Parts: sequence; C-alpha cells; structure tokens
Amino acid sequence: MQMSSKQNLIKLPWPAWLIIALALLLTLLPAGLRIGAEYALENFGAESAQIENIDLNLFTGHFAVEGLKVNYARQPTLSVDAFSINLNMLSLPRKRILVDTFTLSGVDLKIFQQQQQWIIGLPLPDPASNGETDAAQEEETQEPDSWQFGIHQFSLQDIALDASYQGNHHSLALKKFSAAELLMWTPDEQSRFSLAGSINNAPLQLNSDLQPFAETQTVAVQIKLDKLQLSPLQDFLPEDISKLAAQLSLDTAVQLALQNNGDIHIVQDGTIAVTVNELAMAAINIAANDIRWQGQTDVAIAANQQAEIHAEGTASLNRLQTDYQPLRLSARLADLQWQGKAGVDLADSENSLTSSGTLQLDKLQLHDTERQADLLNLARLALDDMRINGLADLQIAALTLEQINAMQNGESALGRLDAVNMDNIQLAQMNALNIEAVGINALNIDLVQSPQGNIEVLESWLADLKKRQHQAASESATEPGRQASADDTENTAPFSYAIGNIQFNGDSLIRFTDKATSPAIVHPLVIEKINIGTISSTNTATPTAVEVALKLYDHGSFNLDGNITVLKPVAAMDGKLTADIKGIELTDLSPYIENAIGYQANSGQANISSQASITNGQLDSTTEVRVLRIDLQPVNQELIAKAGKKLAMPVNTALAAITNSDNTLKLTVPANGDLSRPDISVERIMAGALTQAVKNSAMTYFKYAVQPFGAIVLVSQKIGDMQLQARFEDVRFQPGQAAIVDEQSGYLEKVAGMIEAKKDFSVLVCVMITDQDFQAMGSQQAAEEKAYQWDKNSETLARERLQLIRSTLINEHGLDADQVQSCKPQLDSGIPRAVMGI
Repeated sequence: MQMSSKQNLIKLPWPAWLIIALALLLTLLPAGLRIGAEYALENFGAESAQIENIDLNLFTGHFAVEGLKVNYARQPTLSVDAFSINLNMLSLPRKRILVDTFTLSGVDLKIFQQQQQWIIGLPLPDPASNGETDAAQEEETQEPDSWQFGIHQFSLQDIALDASYQGNHHSLALKKFSAAELLMWTPDEQSRFSLAGSINNAPLQLNSDLQPFAETQTVAVQIKLDKLQLSPLQDFLPEDISKLAAQLSLDTAVQLALQNNGDIHIVQDGTIAVTVNELAMAAINIAANDIRWQGQTDVAIAANQQAEIHAEGTASLNRLQTDYQPLRLSARLADLQWQGKAGVDLADSENSLTSSGTLQLDKLQLHDTERQADLLNLARLALDDMRINGLADLQIAALTLEQINAMQNGESALGRLDAVNMDNIQLAQMNALNIEAVGINALNIDLVQSPQGNIEVLESWLADLKKRQHQAASESATEPGRQASADDTENTAPFSYAIGNIQFNGDSLIRFTDKATSPAIVHPLVIEKINIGTISSTNTATPTAVEVALKLYDHGSFNLDGNITVLKPVAAMDGKLTADIKGIELTDLSPYIENAIGYQANSGQANISSQASITNGQLDSTTEVRVLRIDLQPVNQELIAKAGKKLAMPVNTALAAITNSDNTLKLTVPANGDLSRPDISVERIMAGALTQAVKNSAMTYFKYAVQPFGAIVLVSQKIGDMQLQARFEDVRFQPGQAAIVDEQSGYLEKVAGMIEAKKDFSVLVCVMITDQDFQAMGSQQAAEEKAYQWDKNSETLARERLQLIRSTLINEHGLDADQVQSCKPQLDSGIPRAVMGI
C-alpha cells in the first residue's frame, strides 16, 4: 500500500507539477526579492540594508515593501515605513498601465555631499556613459509608444528630506501629498492634487487642478507658505551682500499654461510678502518689516523668449530702515504704497513700460545718528493719478507733501512746512518739466546768522558732514568712478522747466536772528501773500509777475509789486519793482544804527518807499525814507567821530539839518550799480547807504536853503576860537562901509529862514577887515608893507558890520539871540567880508 502511494505521488500529471512549482515560486519570491533587494542596496554602496517584508501578488498586481532601512557613512540615510502599489491587471491587454493606488509613507531621506559626490540616501553613480548607450536611448525615445499610463490614487505621507550644502541645513517635510485621476486617456479631465508640509520649518500648503496630459497643459495651484527663511540663498547672491536674514510668505493662486508651440502663460493672483530682518551690503544696512504685493500678475512668455508682464494690485513697503555707517546717517520709512496697473514688454522695456495709479508715502525720516537730530521729517507724500508711458514720460495729476520739518532737534526745527501742493505735473522725455501750479501752506523758518555771517545750524552740520566724509574716505579704499564718455553726454537735450504759478497760502512765519551785530537782532516776518507768476526756462525774456505782502515785526508791513526776468543771468536781468515798507520801529533796528553812526534809537518809526528799474543787470532805484519822531542818543563816541569824518560834519549836525521841528527825518537814498556785484550786508547798508544818504540830504538842505546865493561847503574849520562845521557863502561888504553889496540883497533873510527852521542850529559870524577897507578909509598906514594894524576906524567898522548882521537876523527875521554868535574880528586881505557858518 505504501509503495502504491509513493508511486501515485510521483506519477502526478505535469499540470499538477506546474501548479505546485508555481505555488512554490510565489511563496519563495517575496523572500527572494527581499534578500535580492538587500544585496543590491549593499552592492550599490549601503553599509547595511534591511527590509522587514516584501509582499508580491502577480495575480492581483499588488506589491508592497515594509520597514526599509539603509545606513551609509555610519548613519541612517534612508528609511521607509511602507510602500505599496496596486496595478490594475485588467488594463494591460489594452496597453494601459493603470495604477489603482500608489502609497508611500514614513520616509526619512538624507542628502549631502561627500568628497565632491552627492549622497541621496546612497552615493549617486558616476554619470559616465558611452556613445552607444546614448544612441540607443535616443533611438528608443524616437520610437512611437502606444502604451498609456495612469494613476487613480497617489499618496505620500510623512515624508522628510534633509539636505546639507556648504554648511547650511535644509529640510522638506510632506505631511501629506495626494493626487487623483492622472490618466493619459482622458487628457481633458482635470486632476486634483494637494500638499501639506513645510520647507525649512515654514508651513507650506498647495492645492491644484491640472491637466498634465492635455494638448495645452494647464496647472492651477493655490500656494500657502509661511515665513520661509531666505538666508540659504546668500551663497548665490553677489559678494558685496555680506548678510541676508529674510523670510518669504505666500498666499496666492498660480495658473500655468504650456502651449505645444512653446508659449508659456503664468497668472499669479494673491499675496507675496517678504520680511527683511537684515540685509547688509558694503556700508549699508537695510531692514523692512513687510514688503508685500497683493494683486494679479500676468506673465506671457513666447517661444522666442519675448516676455510681457502685466500687473494690477497693491505694492507696499512697511517700516523700512536703512543705515549708512560711514556718515552715520539713517533713513526710516513707516509705509509706502502703490496701487494701480502696470505693464511692460521686456523686449522693449524703455518704450513699452506703462503704469497708472496712486503712490503714497508716510512718515519719512532722515536721521543723523551722531547728532541725534532729524535732517528731514516728512509726514506724507501722495501722488494721485500717476501715469508712466515708457521710461521717458511721466504725468501726475496732483502731488501733495504734508508736514515737512527740516533740521529738527527735539521741538525746535530750522524749517517747518504744513503742505506743498502741485497740480498737473508733466515730465516729457525726462528733460521737459511742466507744473501748472504750486501751493505752499504755512511755511515756518527759524534762521540764525552766526557772527561770521553763516546760518548756524547749516554751517555746523555741513562742517560735521565734511569731516565724516573725510574720515570715511581715509578708512576705506575708494574705487575710481567711471569716467563719463562722449556717448553719455552727446545728443542729450538740455533740461527745461516751466511753473505756471507759485502761491503761498495761510500765514507763514520766518524768524531771522542776526548775531553778526551786537546785541543780536531778531527779525520776525509773516508771509500774508506771495504770488509768483509763470517761470519758464525756455522763455527767460518774459518777465515774471511778483506780488508780495509781509507783516514785519508787530505792526510793520512790506509790499512788493512788479515783474522781473528771474531766470535771466544777473548781468542781463530786466524788471520794474515797487516796494513799500511801513511802520518799522527804529528800536527794532537800533543795533544797526548804533553800529553805523554810534547813536542808539530811543524812538522813531521808519516808512520807506522804493522804485527800482533794472535794465541789462544795471540797477537804477530811488528810495524815499521817512522816519517819524526820531530820537537818537549818543552811546559810542568813537563811532560818532568816525561817522562824522564820513559826513564831513558831526552826526548830530547832519541829522539836525535834515530833521524838521517834529523830529521827522526825510531821506532820499539813490542806489545805482551792477547787480552782478551785490553787497547785501545789512551793516553795510546801514553804515554806508544811510551815512551817505544823511550826508547827501544835509548837503542838499544847506545848498537849497540859501539859494540863489551859492552852495554850502561842509567843512571842519576853526575860525578864531570857534569851530565851523558848515560854512556858508561869505557876506560881502563894500570896502570901508558897513553895507552889504547889492548882489547879496536878501541873503541874510535866507540864512535866517534856514536857522529859524532848525532850533538846534546857531550861526557863527566872523567879520574880516581887509586891506581894501583900510585903503577905502584913507588909512595912513604903509600900504606897501600890507601889515595893517587895528585902529579906531577899523574897530568901529568891524562893530558896525557885526551889528548889521545880528540886527538883521534877530530884529528883522526873528532869530533868538543865542542863535547868532560871533567871534573876535580879524584882519585879512582880499574882499571885505564876514565869514558865516554853523
């Protein structure tokens, strides 16, 4: 029986043996595959390889791997928890490779370089190849392939890729990646995939619709990325960027379309944001809290590499700070925002660039860190309806600047400006600027002139800045600048500009403190109105209308009207101006008067009217000065004496000559000369022009007061024991008589009128008895000796002549007795006379 059973077993039919062999093969194949795979991995370079399980089912198309672990370079470089793939075997007869499911989970892959070789879990093989293989591959790719491929479900979970490159560590973590219905035989159907993970610990999310097998391939992706560190990019940046610390965030949709002809169309719609913690380059450090684009960008790239870009949305920059270390200057910006549309053809960007929209800048500050002062503070800049056509043409409907402070330290500032408004700005071809109107609101300036004649704050800061520049140049090597070539300048059109109107609105205060005089003088003025007409650099011959109204000090005023060719060279300037200054108290200008003529002003009010004509740079002006109730007190005898020499008479004499009984002083100050040689020193005007005007006015007064009897002569002459400051024409007598010559009839009346009008004046009379008198009286003295001596007749004649003059001036013309003084008579030669003067 036993022998029979063994014979029956051995004599099984061959199909049974085939089935047994196949069953045995299928049972042992997974184990063989596992052992073979481990051997292959070790042969490929792994120090050790381990696979817990391989499952294979050829009938169902199932293949799975579990627990794959690979070690290389004494560390785990690849591990896979599970991998499985399920093929749809029923699709093979239709030449379709259809994967029902593809899953991969729990992957940890290390990527790094070792001795110039990349390690991706295992060493990559050398890319050496021979021509035969390349030819075979090329021939294979050229053969038509009728097989089609598809995946129903594709899934990756818990995938971790760690890469190290040049000392930087990078990581990609895919918590979940899934795709569905990627089928070549349904190319027009959309496929979905989604991704959730992180890049360098920055959360990343992707959701997409795509048609990977369509004739026109399209991809629609929604990307979310939060604060991806950009510091690893520093190795790829220019060498002068020494540090990059920044993060990138995305929340945007991207649509990509690839045409068969090679055209590419990309549309981005959403938000792209970059935070720059620090960007260090050369001597400049830059930081920005948020650089953001929110809107839609459309990029079309043709097969010939020509590209067009169109964008619509909002670009903003928040909390920008830049520091320039060599000069210790920093710029800070709270917010910058552009909103509008833009487009460009990169093949011709210079002519194709277009843009329209608005631009707004908030809180710009230029700060001097060494002086702890703000050089500039700007609260807001707004550009409305800004249009760009090409790189050459710019149009702005309105430009607004608000709250501008210059040279500010704490609460004080050199200048403040409430607002500047400009309307209809056009810049054509980058060389022709036109502005329809400029409005300036509430300007406040506080200037202090140093004793050296410079503006104190500017002088100090510019000197400090020059010192810093010198230090920076000595501490670092400077590269020679590029020399301008002829191509840079030739064919460059000159820059031109035109401004339709400039107008000051609202009260503006300007304070000028002059420390060049002692004590210092503060000059306040309020701009009530300034209107400046059209200014055009292309039409410099047309005069510009000017209208100015200022309030000076407490109750004074300044008004200016006229026109002038402001853009002509000074030597060719033309114009006519009329100016009036009213109600200026001399006490406000007393230090200037004191420094000019040595007198302090106790009272007095100046009123000035001036008319000026300018022709080809030559000034011809007349200024009428009227000072009411002037009261001057001598305080500096040295200056008084110095001024008296310039006047050729004592200052008080000159002032008394041109001051009436009400202490009103009237001056006419002519000013003529070449505008190309200006002298605007206030002290020079007071000491020079005023002194000359006083002298001229005194001379004019004396001259015309005694007309038609001759001019006055200003002298400093001693007659006897008395000092004459102004000498009149001598009173001439008939020889030997106390009778004035006929041609001087009425002369004493003129002198009396002049002296009577000036109560502070007194006239000095000195009688001269001459040789002609002795001869006419038949004197027996020796005529040939011409050494006549006083005798009874000559003494009597001298008394009679003096009595005639005093009687005429006092009794007939009303002078006070103390206004007519005399000196001891003298003997002289020539015409008998009496010397008269003040």
